Amino acid sequence: MSETLKKIDAKKLNELLVKHRRYVRRLKDGTRLNLAFVDASGVDLTGHDLTEAELRGCNLSGAKLAGAILVRAHLFGANLSNADLSKADLRRADMRGCDLRSANFEDAIMIESDLRDGMFLFKNADGDFTPPSESQTVDAEGASMKNADLSGSKLAGGILRSTDLTGANLRGAKLVGANLTNANLNGASLEGADLSGANLSKTQMNKTVLSGAFLNGTNLEGANLVTAIVTRTDFSKSDLSKAKFTKQFDSLEQSIQDIIKSHIKWVQSLGKEGSQADLSKVKMADTNFTKVPFNAANFEMAVLSGCDFTEAELIMANLANADCRNAKFNGADMKGAVLRGGQMNNCDFEGAKLCPQQLHGSTGLECPADFSNVRGTASNFRGADATKAKFEGADLSQCDFTGAILRGARFKNAKLQNAIFTGAKLDDADFTGAEGGPKQTSQVKAVAS
Repeated sequence: MSETLKKIDAKKLNELLVKHRRYVRRLKDGTRLNLAFVDASGVDLTGHDLTEAELRGCNLSGAKLAGAILVRAHLFGANLSNADLSKADLRRADMRGCDLRSANFEDAIMIESDLRDGMFLFKNADGDFTPPSESQTVDAEGASMKNADLSGSKLAGGILRSTDLTGANLRGAKLVGANLTNANLNGASLEGADLSGANLSKTQMNKTVLSGAFLNGTNLEGANLVTAIVTRTDFSKSDLSKAKFTKQFDSLEQSIQDIIKSHIKWVQSLGKEGSQADLSKVKMADTNFTKVPFNAANFEMAVLSGCDFTEAELIMANLANADCRNAKFNGADMKGAVLRGGQMNNCDFEGAKLCPQQLHGSTGLECPADFSNVRGTASNFRGADATKAKFEGADLSQCDFTGAILRGARFKNAKLQNAIFTGAKLDDADFTGAEGGPKQTSQVKAVAS
């Protein structure tokens, strides 16, 4: 806008806030807060109830609005750049044409908020309404929307370049034509969202849920979809040639393919044909190995980052010191597998069998799965059977062990800060010297070494 906005003074603002509180409670003499086209930059409205407030065209840049209630607030064309709206409630707020650059929306509730393009109409000298040369687009470049709830929101055409949407809920959101270049969508849920014609180039989508989403004609150049969940995702008219997906192992070098095929024959014939695979130090990142039988294969120091081993057979396999970052092992049979010293950050072991393997030809001898000294932060072990598994000295901070079977598992000297153990079976588990982890109970015993 060409006109300079008038700065509101603190005394006047407080008077208006008192009247607005009465308005919200539907009390006598209550008046809805009206700061339309006012300069309220830098004001502190932390925790205030601003339900249905009139804030069109208001300059709220740098304002403190953490925890504020802005349900159904009118923020059309407002300037919220660099404002703090963490944990704010913006359900059904009208945010069309807002400037959200570098704003903080972490943990905010933005269900069904409207963030589409918008434009103001101004009166000219003849009294006629004249639109600007172009509509004002919502600009959230560099904003933080980590863990924000944007389900059902309208973001069509919005600018979300380099926006941090880690863990955000965007289920059913309308993002048609939105620009999400370089955005971080790791762990976000876009189930059923419409991203038709959107620009997702160079976006990070580690464990992003795209199930049932519409990506018709979407730009995915350089987008990392290796660990994204793309069940029933509509990619019609989208060019996937430059997106990063897991590749089938038949795209690997012929010599590596031959080793894998020989190993499969060796496993299926119980050692009578083929030969045991030695894939140590081999680079096979982002490859799809779903359901492949790799029992007793040697992957020591191999590069397996981003690989998909869903429901694969890895009994007694050797993955010591391997790079398995962002790999999927959902439902894999990994009884007795060795992962000692490997890089396992952001791996998915949900439902995997990580329990001991009984040794053939012996009575009572078994080989437990070995995760000792791994770097496995933020990995998912939900529902996994890790009975007697060795996690000694491992960095498992922020891991999720919800519902996992951890009876007799050894976590001595492990790092378990912010790890989740809700509903896990912890009988006789050893947490001696561990940092963080579950509190000692009758079921968690410090077992002597």
